[in-house]
Amino acid sequence: MRLLRLLVSPRYRSIMRLQHEKPEGLFQPYGTTSSDRYPHIFAFVQDQLAGVTAPRLLSFGCSTGEEVFTLRQYFPRAEITGIDINAHSIAICRKKLARRRDAEIRFQQAHTPEAEPATHYDAVFCMAVLRHGELETTHTRNAIA
Repeated sequence: MRLLRLLVSPRYRSIMRLQHEKPEGLFQPYGTTSSDRYPHIFAFVQDQLAGVTAPRLLSFGCSTGEEVFTLRQYFPRAEITGIDINAHSIAICRKKLARRRDAEIRFQQAHTPEAEPATHYDAVFCMAVLRHGELETTHTRNAIA
C-alpha cells in the first residue's frame, strides 16, 4: 500500500521525503488540516483584535492553506502570511491563492519565521505544528477515560 501511495500521491511523497531527510526546523512532517478546525480559538482572536483595522496574522505550519483561507473569513481586512516547511504544500497554497486572487495573503516555504519582520504580527497561529502526527496515523487513544 505504501509503495502505491508513493507512486501516485505527490503529497505522500513530500511527507515521506521530510520524514527521511529530517530537515532543520521540522517539528512534524504531517500536514493534516481542514477548514475552520478551531472556530472557538479563531472567534476568540477575532474578538481580541476587534479594534485592529487590518490585523497582521501569521499561520506557522499552514500546510495546504486551509487555516489561512479560514482566517480570511474571520478577518476580511487582514494581511495573512502562511509558512510551511513542505514545498509541495506551499505549491498547493499558491495554486489555491491564484484562484482566489487575494493580494493580502502570501505563502512562504520556510522552517522558521526567522525571515519575517520582528514584531510584525498581531497574532501568530501555530496550531497543529506542535502535535505529533503519528498519534493520528497510529490511532493511539487517550489513556484517560
